[in-house]
Amino acid sequence: LSRMTSLTTLSLSDNDLSGTIPGEELGGLSSLHYLYLDGNHLMGPLPEKLARPEGASLLELWVQGNALSGTVPSSYVRFTGLHDFYIDGNKLTGAVPPAMCGPEVNADFFDAVPPGVERNYCDSIAC
Repeated sequence: LSRMTSLTTLSLSDNDLSGTIPGEELGGLSSLHYLYLDGNHLMGPLPEKLARPEGASLLELWVQGNALSGTVPSSYVRFTGLHDFYIDGNKLTGAVPPAMCGPEVNADFFDAVPPGVERNYCDSIAC
């Protein structure tokens, strides 16, 4: 996996995968922008090392529908270009880091909400 330095998209949705997310290996892929791991049987925490200190490049991270536990790592605020982050359907606890909660993440969540109605942007991530 670490030799795939030009990989931009890794789509492994609904593949009956189990185990933990290899954060160090995936975090080392500097060109990886789209990571789809939803609908599997992954467990354990969301890996902190997925968000590299030297600049995390993920734009979309789909991990919904697994058995992930723990909290959303504070290092995920490094995903400055992230616009789709789906984590529902897991066993996560705690709050989403407030710096991740804004109108640019999961913008389609509020499509049916009339203008002027208060929006809790953290709800769009952790519903």
